[in-house]
Amino acid sequence: MANYDIAEGWDNLSLAHKARVINLASKEQLAKWAADPECNQRIICATGFQVQDNAEKPPEVPFYRHTEVSADAHYIAGRIIKHLWIIFVILPFVLAALFFLLRS
Repeated sequence: MANYDIAEGWDNLSLAHKARVINLASKEQLAKWAADPECNQRIICATGFQVQDNAEKPPEVPFYRHTEVSADAHYIAGRIIKHLWIIFVILPFVLAALFFLLRS
């Protein structure tokens, strides 16, 4: 038996039409074409079969995010906030006070 294409005029079809042929084929038909050594598009059919097979699987459980914060994180965050408070609030106030004292 000679090699065959899964659709008539396969080489002349646009990419959208080729994708439509693969998407509209049943899972069984794609498996048949993917296993047939005479089919010219068996690799494409195998890929389409895998995509359809993966699409039917239920979504996996999302990653469980822990809501607890470690003691180390509390310590580091506290130090960062303390230093930012010193730099942006206390230091300008002290500099302004020194400026006014030395100016007079």
